[in-house]
Amino acid sequence: MKILKLFFFIILFQLGFILSGYTEIIDYIVATVDKEMITSFELKEKLAPIVEYYNKTYTGEELKNRIMKAREDILNESIEEKILLINAEKSKIEVTEEEVEKNIEEFKKLHPAYGVLTKQNMLEALSAPIHPGAMKYYKEAGLK
Repeated sequence: MKILKLFFFIILFQLGFILSGYTEIIDYIVATVDKEMITSFELKEKLAPIVEYYNKTYTGEELKNRIMKAREDILNESIEEKILLINAEKSKIEVTEEEVEKNIEEFKKLHPAYGVLTKQNMLEALSAPIHPGAMKYYKEAGLK
């Protein structure tokens, strides 16, 4: 996994060097899983509530280290999510509303910053395409 990250960092660094002075890169690919991309924009969106919480709680090096660790954790989680979605699509896995409800509550326990999440604001904050099974759930729940 670290080799994949390093590979993308080197490519992005070289691309930035080549394009410097000609354009500004506002989004870039951080990783790919199969043919699915994870962009810097997606990571920033997922990291935003944690950074907001950490800015209120920590300072200096501790703040910097915690944000760096959170970014790495979110990238790894995003990669795992892509793998799960790809495998779920291939296996045609369906999820019930009760399973989603349970997992949202479990997810909110992972970090204090996630405690404010609701189904509605999670749906509104999505930047990635919605999995067909998730879309079915959102429609059934009257959210989309």
